[in-house]
Amino acid sequence: PLRRQRQMCIRDRPDVVFLCEVLGDMASFRLLRGWLRGHGYAARFLPGRGEGRRDGIVAAVRRQSARLSAWCQVAERTLGVAVRHRGEADVRRYVMIHGLSGSADCERQFCTQLNRAKNWAGDGGVVLGDLNHVVCRLWRSLPRTLSASDLTRALRLYEARIRAVYGGGLVYEARRPYEARIRIRGSYGHVYEARKGGDAAPLLRGSY
Repeated sequence: PLRRQRQMCIRDRPDVVFLCEVLGDMASFRLLRGWLRGHGYAARFLPGRGEGRRDGIVAAVRRQSARLSAWCQVAERTLGVAVRHRGEADVRRYVMIHGLSGSADCERQFCTQLNRAKNWAGDGGVVLGDLNHVVCRLWRSLPRTLSASDLTRALRLYEARIRAVYGGGLVYEARRPYEARIRIRGSYGHVYEARKGGDAAPLLRGSY
């Protein structure tokens, strides 16, 4: 599935692309950088920390329509790039935050991520993120039972994208409303499920 995921990220030929939760060190990144270069993108990498080098961030800029002027680590798990788009005199700044969460110390560091990203982006910059935070904690604490109609709607919204990424078929099952689920059979035999508490639950967020 990795090959399809790579293709999906540049399918629409965006000027600027960010990838979060990238696993690997600089040696691994060189392979990805070469692949991106072959598709017309210049790339920079902020490696993750700790065992396995998880949670890295990659920024890629399309060379045909923009130029990567500068980049830096703005904060922990926060990567900033300065880009000059073709036909524009000003440099635009983009910042990607992969939010820290889970403990009181992480919450303080998350505030640092936000403040440094805001300051580095400046006026007219763009701050993006996989923030790992919600506006209200009740969004994650209140129970939510996924009904058959919830999953049918999610299937309609995401079917084409799921097929493109996983290369497999989708099977809808609903023996009882509270057991309704979508099973995704990947081209390599992997099975992913979208149901209450399942690993693929984020697939459903766009349906609410």
